[in-house]
Order: sequence, then C-alpha cells, then structure tokens
Amino acid sequence: MNPFSGGSARGHRPRGPLVGAAVALAAIVVALVVVLVASQGRSRPPEDAGEPAPTTTEAGRVPRTGPSGQGPTTTTKAGAGAEISSCQPVAQPFPVGERTCTIVRPPNVRSGERLPAVLLLHGWNTTPSQVLTNGDWTEAVVRHRLIVAAPQGVFSGWNAGGCCGLSQSAQIDDVGFLQQVVAQLRARPDVDPARVYAVGESNGGMMVYRLLCSAAGELAGAASVEGTPVAGCEPDRPLPIIHVHGTSDAAVPFHGGQSPISWVLGVTFPPVETALGRIAGSEGCVGEPRTTGDGPVRVTEWSGCTGGVRMRLVALDGVGHEWPRGQRFDATEEILDFFGIAA
Repeated sequence: MNPFSGGSARGHRPRGPLVGAAVALAAIVVALVVVLVASQGRSRPPEDAGEPAPTTTEAGRVPRTGPSGQGPTTTTKAGAGAEISSCQPVAQPFPVGERTCTIVRPPNVRSGERLPAVLLLHGWNTTPSQVLTNGDWTEAVVRHRLIVAAPQGVFSGWNAGGCCGLSQSAQIDDVGFLQQVVAQLRARPDVDPARVYAVGESNGGMMVYRLLCSAAGELAGAASVEGTPVAGCEPDRPLPIIHVHGTSDAAVPFHGGQSPISWVLGVTFPPVETALGRIAGSEGCVGEPRTTGDGPVRVTEWSGCTGGVRMRLVALDGVGHEWPRGQRFDATEEILDFFGIAA
C-alpha cells in the first residue's frame, strides 16, 4: 500500500464549498510540484566537498561528457588526486527535464584498463557530495582504483517505492534514470561491464533495493547502509547483497516501525532482519542464517543461495543513522571487500 495514500473513503458526502476550495488548493499544490520538479531537473551536479565544484571555480568547470557518452571531454582534479567529471545528461519527460551525475575516477588510468564501478546514491534531503564525503569515497577511488558515479535525486531524494518525500509522491522515474546511468557506466571504455555495483545510503539504499527489482541483471552486486527495503518487491535475479545497519538508528529503526521522520513521511519500516530474510528467500538461500560475533559488530550470512551468491547483514550495536567509518568498522571498506574490490 502506498504510505502516502489517505485510505479508502468511508462514505459519500455531497459536494459543497469546502470541496471546491480543496480542489483549488490541490491544483495550486500540483502547480508548485511541477515548478519544483522542473527546477530540480535542470540543476547541475552538486558540489563535492573538498573537490572542484561543477560550476565555475578556480579549478574550472566540470564538463559534460563528449558526444560518444564514453568519457568526459576534460576533467578536473580532486584533493586526493582523483579526476572529477560528469556523466552524459539523461533526459526525462516534463516536468523533470535533464539529469546528470558526478563521476569520480582514479588518476593515470591506462589505455585499455577496465576498472570496477559503483553507482552511489545519497540519502534523503542530502546530496552526492555528502555521501561521497560520508564514506570517504574519493580516497577509496584512488586507493582501490575504481570509478564512482554519484547522481542527484530530484527533490534531493529517491522514489524508492514506499519512500520518500516528494520524489515518491510525485512518482519520479528514478528506476529509468538510474538504469540509463548504469548503461553509461557499462559502456565506458575504462569500466569492466561485469563489475558494476550499486550502493546507497538511507533513502539511497532503499532505492538500490527498488532498482534490483528490474535491473539486477545489469549489476554484479548491491549494498545498502541504513536503508531498509520498502518497495515490496524482490531482485529479478540473484546477486550478492550486503546490508549495514546500526541497531540504534532513530530514523530507519533496525527493529522496524516508525521514527519521528518516517511518521511525517507516512512510512512504517519492516524489521531489517525480516526484510533481508525475505530477499534471501527470493535468492534461493536455504537453511537458517548464521550469525557470528557477540560484540559490537554482528554479522549474519545466508548460505546455499542460487548460483552461490552471498547475502550478508552487518548489525552495529549502538550505532545510529550514519555512515559507519572508523577504527572499529568502516562500511566503505567492508562493502568493497565484499565486492572483491578492496585489496
């Protein structure tokens, strides 16, 4: 059920002045949504913290890709030595318009070198620059030699099916947009098309799960950090999945239910372990999951899955709604190790 729906009507009432006023108000709201969507759709990629912005700066302007869509015409340099550019614009129907993303690439990519790539989705009411910073992804790009594509969601969010905000209520076609970004990645001469992964934080992680329902065949693996599945569907083919979640998450509760924010958004989350178990069943995993670790980091793994794929849940005691990165646990390194990218 759509969490933003008002439920079924309980009876018929005659139309009156209040109904006419409500209709007029609804028309105004729709008009405002159209204007906001159009303005979001025309926006350029957001500024990356500590990196050259995609508008004019001392470092210059982050360009669009060349006509072939296989690479940027020029690039700028980030602090860690990574190269920053933008993907080829993706046109969507009115009122969304043109959308794009930020590309982060390691330096000195050799001719013919094929690198793994990560589609990285930010959380609700945040930006690509924030998720890149939260996970220290620019440093990871240089250290592990991979390419990251970080797109911007309309209204700074994603239509993950059951969440979140205006992107969901306006039914933005984020699945179609992200499939085109993945297709661009797979077509690049510096990307190994068999090693393209999707990673998301919070609402971005929820969006990853929705993307898997129709595009799992285009990906080699997926990861969600503090983003519980809410789309009500399963991956259209088995693939490796890792989910990282803090047990003290006050925004997307580990044990399910509502938080103050999700109450405002009209979303009730399922327990993480229940949601992951349902997906494990769709992936053909058999037997009871095995949990190891009795300290602050507990790892649950499902086995016997179709095609030998792996499913892993990492539960972090006492961790809230954040991208875990520190001496105790680094979510970015854990995800890249799970994908076989980290050395």
